[in-house]
Amino acid sequence: MRATVFLLRRGGTRRPAVECAAGPVFEGLLEADFGHERWGPRSLTATLMSEEGDALLLAELHKAHLTAAGPSGLVLSGMEEKFGRSRKDTLVERQSWAVSLRDVPLSLMSLRQHGRRLTAAECMGRRHAEGALILDRRRLTGLTAIFYDPHQAIELARIQSVALRRINRKGIVLRGFEDVRGARQRDGKLQPQAWWLIPYERPVPAESDDELEDKYEMAMA
Repeated sequence: MRATVFLLRRGGTRRPAVECAAGPVFEGLLEADFGHERWGPRSLTATLMSEEGDALLLAELHKAHLTAAGPSGLVLSGMEEKFGRSRKDTLVERQSWAVSLRDVPLSLMSLRQHGRRLTAAECMGRRHAEGALILDRRRLTGLTAIFYDPHQAIELARIQSVALRRINRKGIVLRGFEDVRGARQRDGKLQPQAWWLIPYERPVPAESDDELEDKYEMAMA
């Protein structure tokens, strides 16, 4: 997906906000998926590629994980590899990216119901919520994702123990656990849940069932 990335650290140390805003700033196509096994099993690597001309690697973040989110974007943290003249000069430092999603409305597609993974047809047949995403870190439930309507300040959905699964041209996939309540409030239990957050430009373009199913398969692959 298209994104603007600000580097939040220099030499592994957190930079002041004013310094981060001054640059460097990168704009391009952001993706995150399983990286090389040397970074750990099922570890994610985030890349930012240029959009113009030959696709050039602008920035790369290994062991990437989600640490915060707000109305203006996400924060990804991980490790940055810096190459010197020789292999001995290679450094690995902590790095964080502020990924700007300002003015990018999101559509939420839930990929599970009561813990069961939905088929593409089931997902497309459900109503998709539109709104914004914030993350809240809590001591008992870890990172909690809240999807809400920013105009009416109403919470639409929530999952806890959130982890980033993938970012690609079609959006962001998060996984976590949903508190499913029974007839009585104390009957609640946690069920696996996954969200597909799809950026779009208003008005939402009409898409065929085949196009939506292709996007679903790409998100779930």
